[in-house]
Amino acid sequence: MRTKQAGLVLLFLLCSIFYTNAGFAQEVPVGFELVAQNEYLSLYLNKSTTEFAVQHNDSGELWLSNPINSRVDKDTIFIEYYNPSDELLRMNNYDDSIKLNQFQIEEIENGVRISYLLGREWWDDDYLPLMVPQDRFENEILPYIPERDQRWFLSMYELIQLEKVDPDYTRVKITNLPTKEEIFGDYTVVSPGRTLSASQKSTLTMLLVDTVVAARSDIPSRADLKFSEIEHLVERPAYVIKNTIRPWDRTDIIELMKTIGYTPDKIAEDHKACNIEPPVLNVEVFRITLEYMLDGNSFVVRVPMDKVEYPKDVVPNKRYLTGVSGNFRPTNRSEVFDHFGQIGGTLVTFPLYSINLLRHFAAAEQNAEGYIFVPDGSGALIPLGEGTNLQYSRNVYGTDHTIAHGLEQSAYVMPMDRVLSDPLYMPVFGIKENNKAMFAIIEDGHGMSRIRANTAGGNNLYNRVSSEFILMPYGDIILQETDRAERAKGRIKAFPDKLPDEDIVIRFAFFVGDDADYSGMARYYQQYLEMKYGMTLMDNEETDIPLIVELIGAIPKAASIMGIPRTIMEPLTTYEQAAEIIERLLAANISNIKLRYTGWTNGGLEPGYPNKVKIANALGGTKGFKELTEYLAENDVDFYPGMSFLMIYPNKYGRFKLNRDVAHSLANEPVIVYKDYFSGGYFSSLHQLDGLITKFANDYIKYEIAGLALDDLGKILASDYNKRREHIPRADAQRIIENQLAKLQNQYQLELLIDSPNIYAIPYATHVVNVPLTSNQTVIFRESVPFYQMVLHGYVNYSGVPLNTCPDFRRAFLKSIETGAIPYFSWMYSDGTAIKETWFDHLFPNYYETWFDEAVRAYQEANQVLRQVQGQRIIKHEQISPDLYITSYENEVSIIVNYNKEAVEYQGRVVQGEGYLVIKGGEINEAK
Repeated sequence: MRTKQAGLVLLFLLCSIFYTNAGFAQEVPVGFELVAQNEYLSLYLNKSTTEFAVQHNDSGELWLSNPINSRVDKDTIFIEYYNPSDELLRMNNYDDSIKLNQFQIEEIENGVRISYLLGREWWDDDYLPLMVPQDRFENEILPYIPERDQRWFLSMYELIQLEKVDPDYTRVKITNLPTKEEIFGDYTVVSPGRTLSASQKSTLTMLLVDTVVAARSDIPSRADLKFSEIEHLVERPAYVIKNTIRPWDRTDIIELMKTIGYTPDKIAEDHKACNIEPPVLNVEVFRITLEYMLDGNSFVVRVPMDKVEYPKDVVPNKRYLTGVSGNFRPTNRSEVFDHFGQIGGTLVTFPLYSINLLRHFAAAEQNAEGYIFVPDGSGALIPLGEGTNLQYSRNVYGTDHTIAHGLEQSAYVMPMDRVLSDPLYMPVFGIKENNKAMFAIIEDGHGMSRIRANTAGGNNLYNRVSSEFILMPYGDIILQETDRAERAKGRIKAFPDKLPDEDIVIRFAFFVGDDADYSGMARYYQQYLEMKYGMTLMDNEETDIPLIVELIGAIPKAASIMGIPRTIMEPLTTYEQAAEIIERLLAANISNIKLRYTGWTNGGLEPGYPNKVKIANALGGTKGFKELTEYLAENDVDFYPGMSFLMIYPNKYGRFKLNRDVAHSLANEPVIVYKDYFSGGYFSSLHQLDGLITKFANDYIKYEIAGLALDDLGKILASDYNKRREHIPRADAQRIIENQLAKLQNQYQLELLIDSPNIYAIPYATHVVNVPLTSNQTVIFRESVPFYQMVLHGYVNYSGVPLNTCPDFRRAFLKSIETGAIPYFSWMYSDGTAIKETWFDHLFPNYYETWFDEAVRAYQEANQVLRQVQGQRIIKHEQISPDLYITSYENEVSIIVNYNKEAVEYQGRVVQGEGYLVIKGGEINEAK
């Protein structure tokens, strides 16, 4: 009994050592060595597999690069690439590098650098010596063969030499070699130390001839063999592999060469000495380097792009052409041209389409509690263990229209059939497992990134989330009739001519305990953005919240004038009518109005080329526009006329050249983009953007307007592959757009209202509109979360889509209350008849008279609640029960929103159906 008690005490002590506030510390797996450490984290590496583990020092929690018990989830790099036949192929660094021992590890500051070569550098056939000089065979190979295998190994080769013969020497007749006299001249084949019969001499002669012919691409047939090609055998005999060996003998020879370290480099020396082609390095290989570093309380992974290499303009291995790995003899050169002649010769390229990094990092087991966080729309949670191998994959910042041009996803779809969806506005993701969480920020390369996730199920035992990077996207080129076009069904893929210049950098943060949820992730990202961009909080005094009103000026409309079809400008809200609507709002005691005015220039909602201000005569002309600006200034109404700089339209209000002013696809075609519900326009060339915006801004500031609304700058991100100019990949496009936003804000001192901004545009915005308040709500998600709002609240005013366009007004209003979004309405002065049978009939709900009173009431109700949290950070958001949510702010104000039709009780308080409850410092402040 005492022994048993002592064992229990020992067990308790051991548990006490590893127990922390967060739970039980995890042991570092066997084989992992400490390679970097700071006060927050420790980094361990298994140097034989290059798997790693990051440990949180205070809690002892571990996050593993790969599930420790998995036999298949062993890679940290997964690539997709295309071969010259446009076939998609895949490799990963475990099967195609680590298992082949094709990697190097070196220490760097605060971490390690690992360089991988993916793809067999040498194939097994390259370890097979075809001809070896006698001295090298007997001195550098045979002594190292295990004694038990030496006799067998010798039996696999024939020793051959050429010996001079007398003029009256009678040659052995060889039916299959009628030109033997021309080939051998005064020499014959012998085997030193042996007396050959006629049959044996014939066999050795044919062995020599066939081996040389097969191993020389410049000797098409036996009849083309010259004595000069085998003359070296006079002075230096060689061992020649028999052509009758069995496949398993061939395999055993290869394994022996690997065992004794007789590499293809040495075999290449043998083949060169014997005047046959040496084995050559495989060209279908990729070099990728990963750097792992600790940086304060985060773990940083970097892929230096200057250390990424792919096969570009290389001479293809002939083995690749034949696809017969079991045939160790090279094929004839003619097969190269037969296979690749249709694309311009023998040089080929294997474009590196994508890299998926750390697919299994922090993977959660199937039965774990928690969720995967993805930035879909406002943010979404994918529950662990509830779905069966559900897949998720979406591009950060939405579609690259230049890449999509000509592909299926760029095709126009009629509005009633279109499923609109919000893109991913933030380059982040995370996973929560039980009492811990991992959160990732894509620091560099986010313009070419894609978030991928999947839940456990079937053969997949783990829940995962990771980032993939599209390095070399493709476009389709339609071909005329050629051999390649026939195989490719009339199309071939066009790729960029080089990799992007931008490195890939991902920063990982780790949370335990109460911080291990999406609220903790949002706080971390918020602090990160503060440090990166210098973002500061707005004035947090309780003032009236803004009301953002969008007024639509004019639209292009087809008309018949004297029987001639024309396009005219149909006014929906003139300058004078805009002032009338604002006057009514001011009379309703709404003072903090932000007016966004779209379609105010020539062309309306399809404006002319934006190289200067072009006031629409149909709306009141220059005089009417100036009167409007003066009226708004006198009444302290902030004015944000809307402009589109990326979408340009071919009309009479501004001429532009397709080859100069429009972005081009990889097929070198001008890029057309279909806006939601609108007809198509062209995507502006990023080469022209700086000059375009400079010309417009210099003209615009003459009107002394303090604000500008950006309809697409900061919202759309696309590349430009005009072959007449330097290519601009998406990563470079992002930098160009950021520079233009900074110029408008700093050089021209404009306050910017930005539509649907990606995160890189937020630091330049005063107000943002049309941000998602929910996710896209696919079946894979358990719930939407206001991650976007949790990160931005207090730093910038934001609103969702116009409330008057929402199918359920009350629910949309409650969502604004829950997420801290200010009210936003989109109106026109004209009724619906003005837009009938136009591309803009979706504006039917925008007739302002229908919504005016409701808008005033909704604003006043929202203002009573949200003015209490102006300039305050959201510190917590959670779902209390189905359709019941609570949002907590830094100033101890909490708002509970109930989407249920029935009242709900929470901690002794009643929240009315389809209502909310405001609690400040524990006291009920207001209920609806």
